[in-house]
Amino acid sequence: FPEWEVKSNFMNNHLYRALSVDAKRSSHPIEVECPDANFISQIFDGLFYSKAAVLRMLAEYVDEEQFLKGVSVYLMNHLYGNSVTRDRWDGISAETG
Repeated sequence: FPEWEVKSNFMNNHLYRALSVDAKRSSHPIEVECPDANFISQIFDGLFYSKAAVLRMLAEYVDEEQFLKGVSVYLMNHLYGNSVTRDRWDGISAETG
C-alpha cells in the first residue's frame, strides 16, 4: 500500500524523534548496567524504543537484505548463549562489509 507512505511516516514518527531526543543532555545510553530485575522498567523507556529506529536507518543504508543476514549471523553465533554489544556489530559487519 504505497499510499500509506510507511517509510516517510517512520522517518517522521520515529527516526527524527529519536535523533532529536538523543541529542539532548538528558539523553542516556541504551546499554546500561541492570543491578536487578526491579531496575528493568526504568531502562526501557520511550527513548530506548525510539533509538531502535537507528537500526532501521542502518538497515536502509547497508541494504536491508544484507543487514538481516548479518543479524542472522549474530543470532546463530550466539544461539543459547550470551553476547555483548560488540558481537551484534561483528555479525552485521560480517555480511555488510
